[in-house]
Amino acid sequence: TLKARGATVEYAACYRRSKPQQDIAALLEGAPDALTVTSSEGLRNLAAMVGAAGEAALKAAPLFVAHQRIAEEARQMGFAEAVITAPGDDGLLAGLEAYFGAMETDR
Repeated sequence: TLKARGATVEYAACYRRSKPQQDIAALLEGAPDALTVTSSEGLRNLAAMVGAAGEAALKAAPLFVAHQRIAEEARQMGFAEAVITAPGDDGLLAGLEAYFGAMETDR
C-alpha cells in the first residue's frame, strides 16, 4: 500500500528469535540464587540449553517472570517457584529486591 502511494519502502530485519548457542553449564555451577526470564520461549530455550543434567538445579532456583503466562509455563515444566513481577526490567528488579529484601528481614 505504501509503495502504491509513492513511498519508498526498505525492509530491515532487526529482530530475530533463536536459541543462543553458547555453553551455559557455568550458570548452574554456583547454584544461582535466582533466574529471570522474559518470555515462555526463553524459558524453554534455557531448559533445553542446560539439558537433563542441569535441569534439577535450574528448577530449584526461584524464577522471576513478568507475566502470568510465563509463570504457568514454568509451573508446567516443574519449576519449584515462579514469582510474577511487574513488567519490564524495572519490574523484574523490584521483584528481586522485594523477594530478597524480605528474606533479609526474616533473618
